Amino acid sequence: MAATTQWERYAPYVIFVIRMVAAVLFFQHGAQKLFGFTGAPVEQSFLTQRGVAGVLEMTGPVLFALGLFTRVTAFILCGEMAFAYFIRWAPLGFWPLSNGGEEAILFCYLYLWIVTAGPGAWSVDGWLERHTSWHPGRALTQRLQSLEPYTRAVLRIVAGFFVVQHGLRKAFGMLPLIGGRPGAPPFALDGLPAVTGYFDLVAGAMLIAGLFTRPVAIVVAIEMFVAYIVVAAPRGPWPISNGGGEVLLHVVILAYIATMGAGAWSVDRNAHRTVRGVKPWQST
Repeated sequence: MAATTQWERYAPYVIFVIRMVAAVLFFQHGAQKLFGFTGAPVEQSFLTQRGVAGVLEMTGPVLFALGLFTRVTAFILCGEMAFAYFIRWAPLGFWPLSNGGEEAILFCYLYLWIVTAGPGAWSVDGWLERHTSWHPGRALTQRLQSLEPYTRAVLRIVAGFFVVQHGLRKAFGMLPLIGGRPGAPPFALDGLPAVTGYFDLVAGAMLIAGLFTRPVAIVVAIEMFVAYIVVAAPRGPWPISNGGGEVLLHVVILAYIATMGAGAWSVDRNAHRTVRGVKPWQST
């Protein structure tokens, strides 16, 4: 139990890192739409669907980086990503790995989790809460924080499913890419040797089940980081155009799961409760 507590004390700082990484990655999408970043076409009107998305994708990351209105911002961006997925990617095919919507799905569930987890360390929201005696949303904040183990579990399961899908693609050539952003290179993880696909199948299944979650999350995060350094980084400096955005999201998500554990609906959690003499369906 002491080891768990030692890991968990770093959670607010890991959340801060996640905020920064998500802000940088998401800001690039807005910069593409509004300023033609990396050679993308510039949207001339803020009133179009693409223009509104560009505004959200530039202002949202700034608020995220500051940790200002973090939960509200995350809720809005979660909705935007869900809308974008069903409008842009879902019509191209059922599997997100094939239709090109992996990054949109990861952002969507990451933002949903932030709604419950909050801004973490070094945020304006945290400073205001510490220095303001009256906080109108305190009860709601506490309720949302109580839901964090469940949104973390959803995030873990989603990440695990993607790891399994990458394993199927690398090991057996399944789920070929039929969508994706025009001109974007293949996903960085798919550039690793095919034999790593078998590891992904096992590791992804363990993440879904929440079995030995911390060590599995650490090893998969290392694999993702290696994929970025070896495959994506040589293609260029910007994740949005080098095929590395998805693996960076996976890295920070898995880093948090390695820090805090599997969350709800996991073999690890049930085993821990059984050892402590608590039934799996009872709250700790």
